[in-house]
Amino acid sequence: MKINKEKLSNLYSKLAIIGFNTVLLFLLINVVFYFIPSPLQKRINFINSLHILPADALKCDTLLLRTVYEGLSLSEIKERVHAPQIKSHPVLPFMTQPMAGNCYKLGFENIRYDSFIKTDSIARHHINNSVWVFGGSTAFGTGVCSDETLTYYLNDLDSSNTYINFGCQGYNQFAEIEKLVLLLRKGYRPKTVVFLDGLNDLVILSNSCFSALETPARNQHAYEHELGPDNIKLNRKSIYSLPVLNWYMGYVACKTTNGSLPVEEDIYSPESDYNTSDYRHYLSRRLYQHAPDQKLKDKMFTYYRSNLAFIKKLSEAYEFKFRIFFQPIGLLYPKNPFIKNKAAFDTSFFAVKQCRYLETAMRQAIKTGNINHITDLSQTHYQTAIPYIDLTHYSPKMNLLMAKKILESMVPDTCPPDRGMPQGTGN
Repeated sequence: MKINKEKLSNLYSKLAIIGFNTVLLFLLINVVFYFIPSPLQKRINFINSLHILPADALKCDTLLLRTVYEGLSLSEIKERVHAPQIKSHPVLPFMTQPMAGNCYKLGFENIRYDSFIKTDSIARHHINNSVWVFGGSTAFGTGVCSDETLTYYLNDLDSSNTYINFGCQGYNQFAEIEKLVLLLRKGYRPKTVVFLDGLNDLVILSNSCFSALETPARNQHAYEHELGPDNIKLNRKSIYSLPVLNWYMGYVACKTTNGSLPVEEDIYSPESDYNTSDYRHYLSRRLYQHAPDQKLKDKMFTYYRSNLAFIKKLSEAYEFKFRIFFQPIGLLYPKNPFIKNKAAFDTSFFAVKQCRYLETAMRQAIKTGNINHITDLSQTHYQTAIPYIDLTHYSPKMNLLMAKKILESMVPDTCPPDRGMPQGTGN
């Protein structure tokens, strides 16, 4: 069979032109969509516009920072504002990036140091038979230097005990319990364990569709296998990062409206949204909030009751005392100077309605004894002039006040009588 080279050459040229133009068109479309913010990003930008970030204030509103960081120079404020990042951990959801700076020093077992616990050798020496303090960024001390943290003031006020800062930015109570279990498995033994919790728990419960007992520390940790870099398949997250697909997925995610998703999804059903549309599932929950209603309240009480029961069993098995403190929440502080427009913030910012609803329910449950072993400190921010150095993190004066409140409640240092953990809603 004779091959017509001229026809073959013409066909190849046409196919090459079609292929080249297809690639060129695809690149052009992605370039165009690169400059078009996705609907998801627009909503995130709008949410961020409702309050002032400290990093932005460093550029345009240093007067605000000088007010909340009373008496500090701009360089000293910068050291406090630039907190360490979080980093992956082999077992835990994540940890704080270890570092040795002027304001932030972290080393042995991811402990944050201060003038009392200031080196690895001192931390090793004091870790046993001490008071371990767990919490999120407020316990860690984001925005304040080493000797302005909650644990520093606890050490300064109470010379009979040594307080160790195991706080980690972004942790909720589940993650803190994981950290506690890891430390116990390593052979360390505390005298007392203190938990300072509230904000991170209420936020993740409000935007997660997972059950109360399977709530991740952060939303993205529920999707690591499918969307993480170690996936042996083609990484779908990388594919979705193409501008045109990123825009489309953001558009689809934004069509999810509050009230249209279950408070608790059955992830063990093959037909569940989590199993069939994982990336959209992930994106939609970045902004989605459950309605502040009885179902959400029930979920919160299940979460805290199960944690309490587990911590209590751990304390009995490993012979330590424990205290849990329900923290003040900066989102709900009406005079927070980092909120731009209070009316717009309360109606539009993520989880404000949910946090206010759940905080009220939690305070009532603590007051009536339906949730026990928890001390309510949520109203403490009304007792000092400048409680916050940003939207959520405590000022040095607030940390000092919180330390005093915690020590007052720990005298005598015994757990309150167990009045039971009623089933149901806790009402």
